Amino acid sequence: MTGHAAWSSGLRALGFRHTAELLGAWGVRPGFKVLDGLWFRGRGMTWLRVDEAYVEAQREHWRREGGPQRAKATALLDRAAEILGTDPMGLRRVVVHELVLLLQDHPDGISVPAAVELGVDKDEAAELVAAVTACLKPAGRLDGEAAGSIHEALTGRQLCRAERYAARLAGVVADPELRALLASVAELRAGTDEALARADALHRKGEYRQAATGYLVTARYAVDEPRALTGLLRSAEAGAPVAPGLLPVRAEAGHDGVTVTWNAATDQGGTILYRVLRHPPGKPHRHTEVGVPGAATQVTDTAAVPGSRVRYAILPLRDGRIAGRPRISDPLLVAPEVRELTLSAGRPGVSATWRAPAAAVAIRALREHDDGETEVTCRQDGFEDGPLEPGTYSYEIHCEYPGSDRRTVRSPGVTARVEVEEWPRPVESLTGEQHTATGPVRLSWIPPARGEVLLVPWKGPPPEPGAELPDGFTAKLPQPPLSSPLLEPAAGTSVRITAVTVLGSHAVAGPSVLVEAQTPVRGMTAERGPDDTVRLGFEWPDPAPVVLVGWRQSGVARERRVTRSAYLREGLSLAANGEALDVAVAPLPSDDAEFVISGEGHIRVPSRIRLSYRLVKPGWRAGARRLVEVRAELPGAAPGATDCPDFLLVGRESIAPLHPRHGIEELRLTGDRLAAGEPVRAEIDLRGRTKPYLLRGFLLGAGAPAAQLDHPPADTLVVR
Repeated sequence: MTGHAAWSSGLRALGFRHTAELLGAWGVRPGFKVLDGLWFRGRGMTWLRVDEAYVEAQREHWRREGGPQRAKATALLDRAAEILGTDPMGLRRVVVHELVLLLQDHPDGISVPAAVELGVDKDEAAELVAAVTACLKPAGRLDGEAAGSIHEALTGRQLCRAERYAARLAGVVADPELRALLASVAELRAGTDEALARADALHRKGEYRQAATGYLVTARYAVDEPRALTGLLRSAEAGAPVAPGLLPVRAEAGHDGVTVTWNAATDQGGTILYRVLRHPPGKPHRHTEVGVPGAATQVTDTAAVPGSRVRYAILPLRDGRIAGRPRISDPLLVAPEVRELTLSAGRPGVSATWRAPAAAVAIRALREHDDGETEVTCRQDGFEDGPLEPGTYSYEIHCEYPGSDRRTVRSPGVTARVEVEEWPRPVESLTGEQHTATGPVRLSWIPPARGEVLLVPWKGPPPEPGAELPDGFTAKLPQPPLSSPLLEPAAGTSVRITAVTVLGSHAVAGPSVLVEAQTPVRGMTAERGPDDTVRLGFEWPDPAPVVLVGWRQSGVARERRVTRSAYLREGLSLAANGEALDVAVAPLPSDDAEFVISGEGHIRVPSRIRLSYRLVKPGWRAGARRLVEVRAELPGAAPGATDCPDFLLVGRESIAPLHPRHGIEELRLTGDRLAAGEPVRAEIDLRGRTKPYLLRGFLLGAGAPAAQLDHPPADTLVVR
């Protein structure tokens, strides 16, 4: 029977060992006979023959009382009715076949108890066992798969498969039915070999169409005979036109595989599927299936090896069998080309980009021009070719793959053309001249060989020198070009100028310069502190973030950087002694500024005012009287033209005063009097003061913090 494996699986799913258990599940007593038809024990002494009515009765029982297994059981009984409809003894042969297989694997061996245990009536058990034993000699065992499937293979016209089953059954003494099957296999083989021999003879004579007809007929009644399929492919290949592009099957290599397309068959009735085969040209016996048969007229072969040569054949199928002669493609080199090829012409020459197939081991590019053909060095994804003279250029791009003979295989190639136009030459250098630190900058350059030079104000980062600018660049300028090469930006601003060469619609960037005009430092002040410091003040020159403060004193120059935030938060103090110093404050330019119009501010801090005093006893009879002499040194200033502080002499009993308010004021000299430049002397009378009486001088007034007072020896300030 056909579908024996599915039948056996269905029985096992229902818990039955063989078909008789299914057929005897309802309304009969245990035991069945199988030697002369298939019979089940009925009521009393009656036996029920398994025919269509019996099967229908069993089916009805299952429908009424089958429970959850109803659908599976009725499906098997439907199939049993079909077997009976085609062969009244068909179910009996199925049961006998199953019993042979079960007996040879039974724990009790091929024996009467084993047969009875399987349900065979005891009156037939011995005769059945004897028949099974005789059947299995000399092999001793029946190949269940071969015995159950050989009929299905023959019915499906699978000759080679049936031959394999027949070989596995050669050692069994077959029953008449099995002998008939084996004879059919041998007969079909003889007829197939004879038909193939006739077709081969026609092929050798060059009668390819007649040979293909012979192979086609053979392939229809021996569907798995490889020589018939190979002959069909060989005849189709031999009879194909030599000129490419005339065949109905088209194959194209791409990045994702080979795409095979063909027209649907119009001369075939019924549902047609298409079987796609790939083989090396001239070697149809090495054909390979591409996918599974389907109704589509296009398939992508992802298994084709890059670098190999192949042909494709399309076989129409109806009901699983070849329904017509194959259609075949031209020989194809599986060498996909680059895709998304783009050529761009610019000032340096031609640039190309593409997407290369992953399997390509190298890409070759050839340039063709009036001067001949030249290979261009390229990457896997493109190239840069130049410099090139104006003209038309053609490029041919090939992909290389490893071939089957270890030689490199090159794709046919794709071609693209591009026009190289005349471009301007960039300015080589842009220089400037500035006569003074605060004066304007004059730009200069050497005119290039081609194009007009424009000085273009540029906001943001400038283009790289030599960079191509977009077509129509000059019509879209945010600011007009300079009319003069003289640059003097407004204070606190900067301007970046790029030299752009223009020719027609093309523009090329040249070098750039940045000119920065600093905000002047205004309102500078300097004030000496009580210690060796000078405190500076000025208006911060926005927008500078940092200024550089430099000062020179006693021939030594120093400098420091001051940030805007630190200045506004803490101010600015310089470490300096009492000598005069020159201070300069300059905003720092940008790091990339080539020219700076300075905004530096200056101030000179004069030397510190220095005062000294001493006490002198006018004579040995002076008693408590003392003569005080005060001198003022006014360096770098005319007498009376400086802010000289007042001098105050304070006394205190026992302890020297540390502050003007810590004692008695004994003498006050105004700064104006001291600023005259001459020593000032005054007498004080200390009578009535408790001894010891200690004196100390102090400076008062606006100029006091910037002045220095030198004190005499401490013992001269004590009155005893």
